[in-house]
Amino acid sequence: MLSSFQVSNTPFGAVIDYQRDKEYCGGIYNDGSKWQEILDDKFNQFSKDENHKNIDKNDFLNIYSDNSSNYVSNEITKYINNIKDLNGNKIDFNSLDSKQQSLIISFLRTPLEQTNIYGTRAKLSDIKIDLNDNNELYIEANLRTIDGKTLSMGAEFSMQTMNENKYGSYGFLEHNDSQIYKFSFISDKNLSTSERKNLLTNIKNADIKTLNDFKEDIDISIYFDNDGTEGKFTSFSIYDKSNFELDIQKAHENVKNLPKEENEKESSNFILVNIYWSIVRKDLENFKTTLKNKQENLFIKNSMSPLKDILKNNI
Repeated sequence: MLSSFQVSNTPFGAVIDYQRDKEYCGGIYNDGSKWQEILDDKFNQFSKDENHKNIDKNDFLNIYSDNSSNYVSNEITKYINNIKDLNGNKIDFNSLDSKQQSLIISFLRTPLEQTNIYGTRAKLSDIKIDLNDNNELYIEANLRTIDGKTLSMGAEFSMQTMNENKYGSYGFLEHNDSQIYKFSFISDKNLSTSERKNLLTNIKNADIKTLNDFKEDIDISIYFDNDGTEGKFTSFSIYDKSNFELDIQKAHENVKNLPKEENEKESSNFILVNIYWSIVRKDLENFKTTLKNKQENLFIKNSMSPLKDILKNNI
């Protein structure tokens, strides 16, 4: 599905305004029926297993239900305000340039949108980035899926010239001499940073034919500037593969115990209103205090001496 986001930098940290658009399929916007078709096919395969007769279609669809725009927005807002470098030092997301911000968010939102793979209400943690190379951005995180599994994520965004020998020809993109490539994976293994980086190197060195040999979920995409607008990119998938399967029984139990989505009716705009209202309210309170002091000082100067003494001594 298509989605868009806008970053608003506030004194209290960055806030995301995230919107999920209608699905885009075959050049035509539709009502999301393609998304439903994918889940229907998935359930038809699932229902053939005799071990899952206790889970009906509604239960199944709840496991893979789409996350609301509000959920994705609130989750990403939490994440970007708690990013660290590889040494564990907190990074101010507001200090990053628009390109870096956009690429990081594109990484963070992926598992939250791909609920047909990782299930509803996915959670990310331990988000770290490496900005040491101007031509590369490395980012990693841990992903907790609805069935309780913790997966290792990693991605590298790097400036490279398109390699037709490895990935084929993509017509209208060929005229662009330099692009941003995203190499990313999601693994069911508990990987260290060095192991994640080594895996990314292996993915980068592989071609289309050998990528199928990897057990991890892999995505290779190319990003190009959206009409030259700073920090706005359009992505084009070159290779995408997923082998991950949820433990449906565990996911079924966890979905039943999910709390109601927090702030269900609250949007990022409402969060922004609250933030700026807090600032305005504080200014109003300061103005009220200042005005009161000025009025008292003026009253004291123009009053008789006994009254001055009473006011000064707070009697």
